[in-house]
Amino acid sequence: KFQPASVIFLDATNLNSPPGTIALVSPREINGSTISTHRFPLSFLANYLQKVSGAKVLFLGIQPLSCQLREGLSPPLSKACQEIASNLQKILFPESL
Repeated sequence: KFQPASVIFLDATNLNSPPGTIALVSPREINGSTISTHRFPLSFLANYLQKVSGAKVLFLGIQPLSCQLREGLSPPLSKACQEIASNLQKILFPESL
């Protein structure tokens, strides 16, 4: 049975900050607001996952260069994603470094 301790959503998010800014966003800020770039609120999926798994749900938002639909990542977004991946690897798998 799928029972994660934590679920982390990573998404381009309008933080009204410089491109590449990373922020931990509370579920209250995501719920029904325009902070997400999706039409379907991530809060619905987060609430579902929390209810069925009991996991702690976290939202990491990254300010994109543009919120317009486009293909690929901008350099600031790519750099932020690499930084997050590196930090998560250090936290979750310290023995592999």
